Amino acid sequence: MARARSATFVSALAVVLVASIGCSSGGGSAIGRRAPFARAFQVTDRNQLIGGATATAAVGDFMLENDQIRLAVVGAFESAGPNLYGGGLVDADLQRPDARPADGRDELGEIFPVVDIRVQRPDEPEQLTGSTQPIASSVKVLAAGGDGADQRAIVRVEAALVPYLAITDLIPLDLQTSDVRIVHDYILEPGKRYLTIRTEVRYGAEAKTEFVPERSFTVTYSPGPLKVLVPILLGQTFGDIALFGGKTDLFSPSFGFDAFSAQLQPAANPTPDRYWNEAAPFRNTFEDPLTGPFFAGVGKRISYGMTTPRGTLTIPLVAGDVAPAFYASSLDVRDAAGRSPSPAAGQPGDAITYERYFLVGEGDVASVLDVVNEVRGLTTGVLAGRVVEEASGTALSGARVLVFDHPRDARGDLRDLSTLDWRDLGFPVSQFQTDVRLADGIPDGSFEGTIVPGHYVLVGVSSGRGRSPLVPVEVVAGQRTPASVVVPRSGKVRVEVRDAGRAGAGLPSKITLTELDGHGIPWARFGEGSLPLSRLPRDGAIYEPQTADPARADLEFVAAYRYTTDGRAVFELEPGRYRVHASRGYEYSIDQRDVTAEAGLEKLVVLTIARAVDSTGWITADFHVHSESSHDASCPKIDRVKGHAAQASTCSPPPTTTTSPTIGPTSTSSTCVRGSRRSWETS
Repeated sequence: MARARSATFVSALAVVLVASIGCSSGGGSAIGRRAPFARAFQVTDRNQLIGGATATAAVGDFMLENDQIRLAVVGAFESAGPNLYGGGLVDADLQRPDARPADGRDELGEIFPVVDIRVQRPDEPEQLTGSTQPIASSVKVLAAGGDGADQRAIVRVEAALVPYLAITDLIPLDLQTSDVRIVHDYILEPGKRYLTIRTEVRYGAEAKTEFVPERSFTVTYSPGPLKVLVPILLGQTFGDIALFGGKTDLFSPSFGFDAFSAQLQPAANPTPDRYWNEAAPFRNTFEDPLTGPFFAGVGKRISYGMTTPRGTLTIPLVAGDVAPAFYASSLDVRDAAGRSPSPAAGQPGDAITYERYFLVGEGDVASVLDVVNEVRGLTTGVLAGRVVEEASGTALSGARVLVFDHPRDARGDLRDLSTLDWRDLGFPVSQFQTDVRLADGIPDGSFEGTIVPGHYVLVGVSSGRGRSPLVPVEVVAGQRTPASVVVPRSGKVRVEVRDAGRAGAGLPSKITLTELDGHGIPWARFGEGSLPLSRLPRDGAIYEPQTADPARADLEFVAAYRYTTDGRAVFELEPGRYRVHASRGYEYSIDQRDVTAEAGLEKLVVLTIARAVDSTGWITADFHVHSESSHDASCPKIDRVKGHAAQASTCSPPPTTTTSPTIGPTSTSSTCVRGSRRSWETS
């Protein structure tokens, strides 16, 4: 059955290798309820849905919810998410005490299983070889659940496998086993913030609805990285495509928030972000993949994660905001006695089962890591503390605390932190956000979470305030470790952009600040993606990226930018020197001034630009835009309209890839836009 489907691009794509060769039952939300329960039901009313900027579930899809979390699975329809077909996990949120029906905080893209390079297609009956009758595919409630800690809710997907996208043309499918079906269970238990995902792959023409396997196997989870290219070609791969979506920042202990740089060859000098380093070669991540015990996607007051019961997840590819779906996972299989199969698994009559967990956190990595530690049964201690501003002692809500392993010398001894700064710490292994927990109703700059015992270094980061001194901590099993993180005070820069052709009146414009002395540079590994203003140094000399020192002061990095509708903006900045640029697309001139931000002070910068191109009789527009209703973007719709106005676009078309193709009344809060729901004129 087909259902209207929006064009989408894959966002924040992580290809996950999970194992290796080597209410009443009729629905309704239980918002605010804390007694243990778990329920599964098919959606009959939109008020039963989760909701959110990119929520895609609809009437006819399936809900799973307990006293902690809510999740939605696409029914036997075409997916409105990044996948093509039904059966995927598309929406997820916490149970929020103050939530209204269908008004949640879902930011998930979609998660769905892959076998080799094929995906389940439950919306079309498939006829197996040697059979004259089609086998009915289905998405259904297998267990409705109920009240009590012993209840489980299960949604099952049964389907044949079909090739996924045109990338399958690159794979010799004649090497792979045909006539493969999948039975895919989403299992939710009461009181848990994780969803157990169990997949059984059934091989052969006898893989009917009443399938009785001749041989049954389960996976052995790899303790280390996997080389995956050959298993993909031979049809020996099993796993998931996990797309947390463009509104989340992808994180793993192996690359922090900077998967892009982690896919480059190791460099002698790590940079704030290696996007500008065109000479740095990519490593072959199919032979030398990214790995980690879990990975997470961090959004606004919601976060997600994936992990396995044990072992290491192998991630052979992480793409950017727009990328083709590429997926692979290798697995080793064992029988009930722990023996390797002979002949190899995947023969007709075989069944192979693998299991993993989808986790829901509260808006940081640490709340996901709490659940990882739970499902893996790890021994932990508690790390807790507060983040405050230097001098004033003001508690800072929304500040980030990055957790790093304490560096050690060649003998294994802890290094003296007085000889290091945050650039020497490598990638963070966890991240807190202050006051993000649902149970934390006091904005006191606090953070808390579990972590395995060990020596760590904390770095506090708060917008516009720079980074804290390094804070060493030792976490002991079963104990609570307190920590105090103090970040520097910010300086303020107030900017006014005026129109030279209209007696100095304010006008919509883009204001960009670049750092001049190394302060204010965002670092991607901290979740602060940055780009250089130019690949050319300020002195005009030829720039050699492979030999460039990232600490050089002659390469400008963007520290902050803002689109304004009236030419006015206030920036909170780490104290230091900055260059302020004002622009308004190709039709206006550019102005710039240098300014020094000082802690506790506010500076005023006035810039003047003028129309340089007479565009009478022409319109200016960008007809391919993404915004918050796209899976791969986080920009609010009103900010997108402001951006068009600031670039002197004549009109602001609706987003190209979206679950909600209109801009709508959100634009009315801007004084410089007017028009219909389908296209807004800017001035």
